Amino acid sequence: MAQAYNILKYGNAGELHIVPGNFHNDNSCNPDDFTICKKIRTHEGKWHDGSVCLSESEVRSVVATLGKKVCSECVKELYTDY
Repeated sequence: MAQAYNILKYGNAGELHIVPGNFHNDNSCNPDDFTICKKIRTHEGKWHDGSVCLSESEVRSVVATLGKKVCSECVKELYTDY
């Protein structure tokens, strides 16, 4: 399965975190239990409007647009090659 990404809004300040997951054949996706930075469980926040089931290139574009609202550790993990 291909990697999917979702953006989670957390807390009163509205900090945004990236949640990895997997695409299914019908282009739906299942998010992982934790954000990519491992700080937040997905049930602790709400999905950011229109930012679910994104490809890697799509999430990179959205993150670039959102700027400093996105957790810097999540952004670092998104761009890290293993």
